[in-house]
Amino acid sequence: MDDVEVLLATNLFQDLTPAQLSTLLPAVRRHRLPKGAYFYGVGEPSTHAWVLISGQAKMTMLNPDGDETVLDVMCPGDLFGLPGLFASTAHRVGGSMATEDSVALSIDGAALAAFLDQQPAAMRRIVTRLADLVREYAEAMMIAAHDDLRGRVARRLLDLAGLHGEADATGVRITARVPQDTLGAMIGASRAKVNRALAELVADGHVKVEAGIITLLDVDQLRRDHPDWFATTDRPRVSRGA
Repeated sequence: MDDVEVLLATNLFQDLTPAQLSTLLPAVRRHRLPKGAYFYGVGEPSTHAWVLISGQAKMTMLNPDGDETVLDVMCPGDLFGLPGLFASTAHRVGGSMATEDSVALSIDGAALAAFLDQQPAAMRRIVTRLADLVREYAEAMMIAAHDDLRGRVARRLLDLAGLHGEADATGVRITARVPQDTLGAMIGASRAKVNRALAELVADGHVKVEAGIITLLDVDQLRRDHPDWFATTDRPRVSRGA
């Protein structure tokens, strides 16, 4: 895919034509990042948005004890790093790192802001996505305060299936590779505790784990057991903040 095709496939730019997008192209650059390289780190200036073309990445923050919290995983087609461009503080509060060899596009933030002033359809999508993030983080706070570990694991798996799931003969397979230590960092639990919670979900017939790939065998039942407060069937595939 060329850069225009990559951008038009994202939620942000999907309402635009190639001609409308052409004015943004001088601000777009293609990058190759090896596994372990950062798209941006904590404390760096918030200067670019990113679109992942191939590979996989994760977005993280550190808690006061220095432990890593994983906010999200990014797969090909995901656009990320938006909130930092529009926040009142000009630096990143989280980091994004390639967890596999990756190819991505960067979009200069100042040029993107000027472009959005001329493209109200894209601007509306930005506003909608940032508003959705507020609701998602409110839900995350509720889950952390009131849900048990099994519930937190189940809800995160449902979230990942909604973002990165593909239906197959047995259920919905999560295409993103999410090791148990990453899943634990998403919900604030150790690998051992996540492993026990996953084992319970497997024993109850909700989940299958094979070669590190997680499949939800009965999404509807799992959602009935662990309903989302802000459930939506059409959440756009745009990753979380920093």
